[in-house]
Amino acid sequence: MADGSVSRSDYEQAVKAVGECFARYNLRFTDEGWDPVGNQTIDFTFGNPELSDDEVLGYGDGCQKVYLERIQESFVASSEPVMDPAILKASQNCLSKQGIQTTRNETNIEDLVASAGKAAFDDVLKCVKESAQTLHPNRSLNIGV
Repeated sequence: MADGSVSRSDYEQAVKAVGECFARYNLRFTDEGWDPVGNQTIDFTFGNPELSDDEVLGYGDGCQKVYLERIQESFVASSEPVMDPAILKASQNCLSKQGIQTTRNETNIEDLVASAGKAAFDDVLKCVKESAQTLHPNRSLNIGV
């Protein structure tokens, strides 16, 4: 990070720091690992049932702003999204079943949309979402372009 770029390790350290910040405010932090759809962010949850939603969000937003926001933005901007191969294959198969052909050389959602055509945008998102939820049923995944 000294040269202005943000590495995967820098990003992981920032997520660790945000988790430590959450702990200082008695927020339970759960690291769910790298997002399998884009592989550019680490998914996590936080909360405390003994605090009001406003308190949880206030503490959570504060921690993220201080420890993660800038680093995450830089990392996402400087890295290419790469979908988990199993989700990608299932998404391609889903599209194929609908008569939508892809090149089979895609690596992410943007590639799938470009390959399938903009008219198939909603179909691509639906297939990716269904595939991701099937393969990762206990994760809350953010699917989008």
